[in-house]
Amino acid sequence: MATSMDFWASLWDFVGFFFWTMVLVSYLYVLFAVITDVFRDREMSGCGKAGWLILMLFVLDSGTISVGEFEAIKSRALGGAQAGRVTD
Repeated sequence: MATSMDFWASLWDFVGFFFWTMVLVSYLYVLFAVITDVFRDREMSGCGKAGWLILMLFVLDSGTISVGEFEAIKSRALGGAQAGRVTD
């Protein structure tokens, strides 16, 4: 016979599973967004792009970016969106 303790233990296991799944999905989203931006940068050389890719994939704490790099990412993303916009 199941007790109420079994229910709460399994409920928190379930909640924990979805929490950590969401953390993993969020991390992968940010990782691929930064990798996409690195390859979108036309000023960076091929070796620089390869270096960033290796840094992002093999160094664990490489997900952190500087404020200056974030501004460059934002301007490239907005520039691409505004370039595709047709004005009347």
